[in-house]
Amino acid sequence: TTTTTTAVEPKFVVIAAGDGVYRNEQSLGAVYGDVRPEAVVTIDGAEADVSYLGETVFGDGMWRWHLGDDITLKEGATDVVFEATFADGSTLRETRTYHCDPSLQRLTGYLVELALAIPPRITLEFTPLEYGEHGLERASEDSEISEIPVATDAVFVVLGSFAGDRVLDLGGFTQLAAIAASEEPLADQWWDTIFPTTDQDGSWKAAPWEFLLTSDGQLQQAAQLYSP
Repeated sequence: TTTTTTAVEPKFVVIAAGDGVYRNEQSLGAVYGDVRPEAVVTIDGAEADVSYLGETVFGDGMWRWHLGDDITLKEGATDVVFEATFADGSTLRETRTYHCDPSLQRLTGYLVELALAIPPRITLEFTPLEYGEHGLERASEDSEISEIPVATDAVFVVLGSFAGDRVLDLGGFTQLAAIAASEEPLADQWWDTIFPTTDQDGSWKAAPWEFLLTSDGQLQQAAQLYSP
């Protein structure tokens, strides 16, 4: 990442999939973020729209950039450059790497348990999801619980509250899972746990996940999905 600033650093926030994540589609999908209003924002040279958000939970006077056109990733690793240029000529630049592997199989469900075996293994509950009255929830009662190996270069995308999402390797996620397993609340997370518990009405009290599995059945990526 290369950054050029003046004495007062301009604000430029990229809210998109974090650096080093995997996708099984060539489309990067929606990319957006926050910025000072005078900035010109480009993504790989394509200019983004900047619009006024108004008052939000993050404060008033918020401006957001977003790219209407999609970015197509090549198979393998692709560097995407996000850049904001301000009225005084200063520039902020952020480069993120995305891995596109169409062979990855996408499934959804919940993360149940992480076991530090050799190789490490993770227990997942696979179940279809849909948007209902209370956000993203189970589409049916059908589910399958499986224990599968974790790839050595696996990635875990954990939703943050105000600190931003975190992209963790297996070591970083293991530390987070150990806290969750001890039933201590997780700080700065969208949910205060990553393992599902149930309320009296039987509803899950943890965020659902998207899983990407390799052709030989290893977990390549687990990403929490936004849901109230």
